[in-house]
Amino acid sequence: MPRQDSNKRQGTISSARFNLLSSMVGGGSLSLPLAFHQTGNMFMAPILLVITSVLAQQSIYFLVKAGIYSTERRDMSDNHNDPLDNDKKGTASYENMASQAFGAKARVLS
Repeated sequence: MPRQDSNKRQGTISSARFNLLSSMVGGGSLSLPLAFHQTGNMFMAPILLVITSVLAQQSIYFLVKAGIYSTERRDMSDNHNDPLDNDKKGTASYENMASQAFGAKARVLS
């Protein structure tokens, strides 16, 4: 009969998701008051927060579009018509996308 270790941690996907979410939300909610205080006045902090969030949203949008475009470029260069390849959404990694956009040397820098 195998010996069970009662001190062994057992994690699930749900607990990992909750832990990651609570870390992100907790860190953000603790750092926002300090960031607002360091801006110097009450009106500049919300404006900077909105500008930063819009820039972050646009950068994610551009990354998704670049991933989709890089897949379309790759598919045009391929000469096979595999029906299973239609499910691909974009480039598998940031390094591959940078390599397709800027050449092989970009993979080293990304």
